[in-house]
Amino acid sequence: LICLTIAESQIEPIAAALLMTSPFIYYNDVPDAEVNTRPSLRKVLSGETALKPPFSAKQNIKTQANPSVPVQIFSKSERSKYEIYQKIISKQLKKTIKVWSRRDKKLKANCKIPGRHILLVSTPI
Repeated sequence: LICLTIAESQIEPIAAALLMTSPFIYYNDVPDAEVNTRPSLRKVLSGETALKPPFSAKQNIKTQANPSVPVQIFSKSERSKYEIYQKIISKQLKKTIKVWSRRDKKLKANCKIPGRHILLVSTPI
């Protein structure tokens, strides 16, 4: 349970930031009159999400060893249905990658598609 007291001027900016993280709001007692005047707050409280394309960034990470290590970061929203490995990661890296993910009935075994630079590997656990 989190209960916050914030300045009224900060409600909408905080709601806009929360919208990007797709939080799970179990209960709220914000009056409808207050919610209806703040579009981002309304979206957060109604469970909407800001669907964005997958995120990709390149940066150098400093380690104890010199020089720094170049890293490329990929991520997507938990609710996103976008297939990030075939459509984004393998195309940008143009290399074979190893991805481990918990399998369930929803995940299709489509990792052996020729030309996609992806090979299905066994679980490391």
